[in-house]
Amino acid sequence: MIYPKFHYGRDGPFAAAKILERMAKEGKKISQLISDLPRYHIIRFDIKTKVDWENTKKKLEKIAKERGMMVNDMDGIRMDEESGWFLIRESKTEHKIRVVIEHKNKEEAENLRKEILRIISE
Repeated sequence: MIYPKFHYGRDGPFAAAKILERMAKEGKKISQLISDLPRYHIIRFDIKTKVDWENTKKKLEKIAKERGMMVNDMDGIRMDEESGWFLIRESKTEHKIRVVIEHKNKEEAENLRKEILRIISE
């Protein structure tokens, strides 16, 4: 869990404390809290390739405009829409591109994966 009000890094003990806090406030078991959460489909993969970031960014921004997505290029290229998001970034430790897609709709997540692979391979 990353909680920006606390800090921008992953923090397991903090996540556990927040879950316990919510369980206590709501008087629910963790299974009840989880059942109330929306389900997302996550696709993660790496591509061993070099990327022309300027060209790739332009193509991805075209997708964003067509879909009404918000673009954030603070760390790679992240695009958000109401039902999901994706992030493409260079690995800081290896010669590869990391891609993460999270979407409420499994088919849409797969469509994004195919479109991203097509753009990166061009």
